[in-house]
Amino acid sequence: MKSLILFASAVFSVFTLAASAQNGPKITTPAANATLSVGQSYTIRWDTTNSPRGTRYFIEFSVTGESGPWTRIKRRDPVTQLPVDWVHNDSGTASAGSNRGRGEARFAFRPTAAGEECYLRLVNRAEPTIIGLSDKFSISPPPKPINIDEYLPQSITGNVTVPYVQGKIYGLRGYTYIEDGATLTIEPGVVIVSDTPRTNSALCVNRGGKIIARGTKARPIVFTSSAPAGQRRTGDWGGLLICGKARLNVKAGEAALEGGIASATPGRGWYGGTDDNDNSGVLEYVRIEFAGIAAFPNEELNSLTLGAVGKGTTINHVQCTYNGDDAFEWFGGNVDAKHLIANRTVDDDFDTDFGFSGRIQFGIAQRYREIADQSTSQCFESDNDGTGTYNFPRTSPIFSNMTLVGPIDDTSRSSGTGNEQWSAQYGSAAQVRRNSHMSLVNSVFVGFPRAGYELRGARTLTAASKDSLLVRNNSWYGIKGGGLSVRLESGETAVDGMNAAWLVKPEFANSLTNGTGNISAYSPFSGIIARDPETPNFVPNATLGAPSFANAGTVSLDNNFFERVNYRGAFDINVQERWDLPWANYNPVNTVYPQVFTSVNDAEIPSLDMVDLRVMPNPASETATVRFSVPTQTVVSVDIYTMVGTKVMTILENYTTNANGIFDIPVTVSSLPIGTYSVQIRSEQGTASQMLTIVK
Repeated sequence: MKSLILFASAVFSVFTLAASAQNGPKITTPAANATLSVGQSYTIRWDTTNSPRGTRYFIEFSVTGESGPWTRIKRRDPVTQLPVDWVHNDSGTASAGSNRGRGEARFAFRPTAAGEECYLRLVNRAEPTIIGLSDKFSISPPPKPINIDEYLPQSITGNVTVPYVQGKIYGLRGYTYIEDGATLTIEPGVVIVSDTPRTNSALCVNRGGKIIARGTKARPIVFTSSAPAGQRRTGDWGGLLICGKARLNVKAGEAALEGGIASATPGRGWYGGTDDNDNSGVLEYVRIEFAGIAAFPNEELNSLTLGAVGKGTTINHVQCTYNGDDAFEWFGGNVDAKHLIANRTVDDDFDTDFGFSGRIQFGIAQRYREIADQSTSQCFESDNDGTGTYNFPRTSPIFSNMTLVGPIDDTSRSSGTGNEQWSAQYGSAAQVRRNSHMSLVNSVFVGFPRAGYELRGARTLTAASKDSLLVRNNSWYGIKGGGLSVRLESGETAVDGMNAAWLVKPEFANSLTNGTGNISAYSPFSGIIARDPETPNFVPNATLGAPSFANAGTVSLDNNFFERVNYRGAFDINVQERWDLPWANYNPVNTVYPQVFTSVNDAEIPSLDMVDLRVMPNPASETATVRFSVPTQTVVSVDIYTMVGTKVMTILENYTTNANGIFDIPVTVSSLPIGTYSVQIRSEQGTASQMLTIVK
């Protein structure tokens, strides 16, 4: 869930003692003359020859040369919330006669740490004269923020509305709180940016507060970095945190958010209670970009943190992208959600803990081969709590109709740092452990290096064997490590029937397809395996198998929350509304704000204001996607004609759209001779056409 992060606080200790001749472990990373960036997280490594296992170090840095002064890295005291010296224990495993430490830590510099003559050093806590030193490197300052027209008050009380004004940018100053009893209403199209990039800023809804952020398809609400276009990075700011009054399974019945958000005693930044129907507001058509800053050691914030949020809260159509830690993390509570997108996440896409029991339907996660966390990254991570107790409420969410795209496109390749390799820090596609009862149904996984599903620990395995958690009606394609990984903790006894064959029992209707070569050659996806961040196409081009919403075992799927659709994954093979368009943005690095939204690719996004049409790719040879839009509910027909007006193919006939939106239709065009054709759409609202070139 969390990786080790060391924080150089604005409140720090300075040591003027010059570094003695290096007689401790040599720091090898960062390399000589490397350039680091303020506020970003980096792994540091050292030669463990002179670093016995269990050695404890202070970690210090200088931005003015190897003679100092030296700034000691800090952590946050969980009781006082104040910075204290960080002591790193170089843990390792004594094996094969070796008693060396691991030789690795991770830390984040903050804006006070920029310079051209930078050094790191390890100071042995027990023997301070033993010092390990790095080579010289540089640290660049953060980018200057864009112009902010108006800041939100840091303490929001009463009823406050953030109105949409053409060209206006709103901003945060540090940690901003919606207090108990207050309501912050944000109008569609509003853009709210962080404080100075790579500093601790976030928006926190306290218990009893509400956020009403109800955007639209054409005018989403955007929370993003204040860095200029082209200079935004993962972890530029904290993110959005919501604290509710629903139940969680910690003994005290309440808990504090990480990252210095919470007060020392219950109040700001605390979550939990007894009201499972608690209402913290509305998030609809909302984007959260470049969040997840490493605020303190082992305390990275997530893009969207939901602490004990109750079922009275509405969450629908939310995208988290360029996420420094998790995209979505639930700590207890039971809020439901639909239409979630996690894109370019460092750690986990959907993380559940502390007794979360909500239901989620329709979701997307897309991973990238070089982006993974030191703590091991997966699409799903689920724990009942940190030690796997039997505490109630049990972590027991149900995820349905998810499309999860992994970091690999060819299972014959391996992990590494090359152009065709992926990070070795990737774990299984989904990891359910520590007595979690998370269920996953009607979903699709494509391209993962380890197992397709991991059940870890005897308690979790026992729950699976008794149908207290379900893994049903799912499809996996291109899973290098095979279908199911069963892992026991030290001293645990195997659970009967829980082995690799369990996942593919015929009655479970799961399927695993592994072939050779590029995964797109044998999976029902092509547009997402290509790894183009601007034009992902999550609509399959082949039938994936029948879904199920029946009551199966002790986990109930036959309730009114789940829409009864006839497909697995987030989208249908047939005519499918692209519920992620046009409000989502898969390449926000270069978006120029203020702007209501930037489409995935303007050339490929038809207008919602009229009947419009696109064909992709164009030219095409084997298959193409016909994408059309309508401004309101209507009846649509789509055909292909020769240039002399002869109809050669009917793609869609008298199809009724439910509302305005963008729709995709996969089309096989391999039977059409080489030439130029006209694709035409007719509807009650108007017509449109586009030329299509067929090549062989």
